[in-house]
Amino acid sequence: MVKVSVLIPVYNSQDFVGDCIKSVLAQTFEDFELILLNDASKDASEEVIKSFDDKRIRYYKNEQNLGISGSRNRLLDLAEGEYLAIMDNDDISMPKRFEKQVEFLDKNPDVAAVGTWIELFNKRPVKGIVNRCKKMITNIGLVWCQPSEVTWKELMRANSCMHPSMMIRKSALLEHGIRYNAKYTPAEDYDLVRQFLQAGCRVCNIQEVLFRYNLH
Repeated sequence: MVKVSVLIPVYNSQDFVGDCIKSVLAQTFEDFELILLNDASKDASEEVIKSFDDKRIRYYKNEQNLGISGSRNRLLDLAEGEYLAIMDNDDISMPKRFEKQVEFLDKNPDVAAVGTWIELFNKRPVKGIVNRCKKMITNIGLVWCQPSEVTWKELMRANSCMHPSMMIRKSALLEHGIRYNAKYTPAEDYDLVRQFLQAGCRVCNIQEVLFRYNLH
């Protein structure tokens, strides 16, 4: 059995998904499968994905658009790994992300999921002074710092575990029947953390920048 399943839903991401895939294939931890699910994209996302030749890549396509929650749940069902590395199709994983998250989960069997600190970036051309100011602020390397452990108090303030940086213990999902709930889209990620805490599971963060979030 593979150790890690990397789960990436793809929708109209021809400009970003290539760099996302490259960041996964460049990981120092190599025992993973990369599952890409195309949610009926209308651009050239499929062509970009098929340009990669790596035996660890598994590619699937929804015949009809399921939306983000439906696609995430299908990815959960397709995954064969012990741990599930979540990503969005426009973000970047730093080279040691998987290595450090696997080590953390191996050493802390009572933890259901672990995220990381993230750095914000934006490479897309923008127009207008307001958008240019936002991009300038983003590209100075702003880091989103999360608490070492997510509590109810932290969750009431904000989503305290950056979802696309999370690595999840698959057995915790199965044991507690946790799935993405489409009723809460686009806050299905926030609800996922709520479900973990409701089930009595621990959710933590590695307080190190191991992920780059594309705020475009």
